[in-house]
Amino acid sequence: MGAKENEIQRKKSFPTSVEGAKQLTKDDITRVFSLYDRDGNKWIENEELHGFLKDLMELVQEDYDADDIEECKQILLKECDLNHDGRIDKDELSMVLISFARVSRAEDIPLGKESSSPKATKA
Repeated sequence: MGAKENEIQRKKSFPTSVEGAKQLTKDDITRVFSLYDRDGNKWIENEELHGFLKDLMELVQEDYDADDIEECKQILLKECDLNHDGRIDKDELSMVLISFARVSRAEDIPLGKESSSPKATKA
């Protein structure tokens, strides 16, 4: 699959997968992981991680920039990269998706639309 087709597939599948996160299954996690682990090396890293975070940011806010993505990356790696190798494996991705689903439900974030809650402040 070419890069453009892969990007289109990610954009179609990622929101659907996360919106259904109330009943997130191993198959859902595997499917999302496969969409971002484009080189098949069992990690989401570098540009793959950037693409994942960009898609995630699009779900929670319309107005974001490169600094927001970088801040999100630093938080994600600090909180979810359990072995501190700078990349995300499938178990770590599971934590991210489950946490996102819980926060989305708790804050009643309308997925795919700009969040009405204020932007997080930098720590």
